[in-house]
Amino acid sequence: MKPIDELHALFLKCTDTNCAYALIADAAEAPNAFVSLHTRDGKYIAVSESVTDLLQFVPADLIGNSAYDYFLARDFEAIMASHARVAVQADVTTVSYGMRCKDSTYKFVTTQSKTVVNLKLSIHEILAFTYLQE
Repeated sequence: MKPIDELHALFLKCTDTNCAYALIADAAEAPNAFVSLHTRDGKYIAVSESVTDLLQFVPADLIGNSAYDYFLARDFEAIMASHARVAVQADVTTVSYGMRCKDSTYKFVTTQSKTVVNLKLSIHEILAFTYLQE
């Protein structure tokens, strides 16, 4: 199991989906964090197994669904602004918000996201590193 700071450093270096899938595998047992890959409109493509410990969902529960289905309504505007920034700039964006758990409670997390290139499809996708707020 890699420590969170090492996973975060790998996240920052990641530029394509090959790297993203490797990072998702590396984050399988990350404490209080998970890594996910999304379509440009926010649907989950892949999620690290560590999401189960943090939010009680298994990756299959999320894949194909919009990340917007899991946000606290009061945080929607901040999340939309972050998503808009990541869609048009190469920098990492950061947003903190409430995320719904499988039991319908919420945990407060921070997500850093950035675009990565899907080399097979020649399109951009979004890589996210989400961790529990302390």
